[in-house]
Amino acid sequence: MARGAVESAVRRYPFVFLFIVGVLLLTLTRPCFRRIPAPPPKSGHLPEVALADASGRPIDASTLRGTVWVVWLYDAACGAPCDPALDRMREMAGLYEEDHLDAIRLLSVVAGGAPGDSGTPRLLVAGAGAEASAVLAAAFGVASPVPPPGRLAIVDRDGDLRGTYAADKTGFDEVYNRAQHVAGVTR
Repeated sequence: MARGAVESAVRRYPFVFLFIVGVLLLTLTRPCFRRIPAPPPKSGHLPEVALADASGRPIDASTLRGTVWVVWLYDAACGAPCDPALDRMREMAGLYEEDHLDAIRLLSVVAGGAPGDSGTPRLLVAGAGAEASAVLAAAFGVASPVPPPGRLAIVDRDGDLRGTYAADKTGFDEVYNRAQHVAGVTR
């Protein structure tokens, strides 16, 4: 297209030209306005409790050290109200897997019950006895037995709690993003 034809098109369709320039400028300036929040502050320490996975192997604080964990604590008698939360845990495990975020793992703790199979290697399922369940519930700021659909927490590499969240859609979205900040993963 010749220079005269471009100038003619700009004069003829100024709003189209301005729209295209605006879209380009908006796209180029977007990274300048992106705010990445700081990781949530430490709100306590994950208590030393006796947990066991589905095959009976113990899970203790040394097992959890060195990795950022998203922990979901729920009561064994929860049933149907906890099914959406379990689906979200599996979905979050899949998203972390797709993004190759190996610094983040997920732990599902069945309070007062025996663990089942998670169906995914990134999601570890553990069972906690009555006493351990009560200690964990207190650390997460909820009553024992844990009300449905449970409670989420982020545990950093040193075993410190980085906040607890409701196990609903908003809580899972919050945990998904904040766990990445705690792990030091930013995109």
